[in-house]
Amino acid sequence: MFRRDVPDPHDPARLRPVWWYDSYRLRDGLIVEHWDSALE
Repeated sequence: MFRRDVPDPHDPARLRPVWWYDSYRLRDGLIVEHWDSALE
């Protein structure tokens, strides 16, 4: 999980934090599914 600052849509002069993460499902040591998302 990591944080990234992005422009605020209501005030582009300000930044707001957004949290990103990646999740994986493994089968027999291989990635069979991948999800990513942004949390505000």
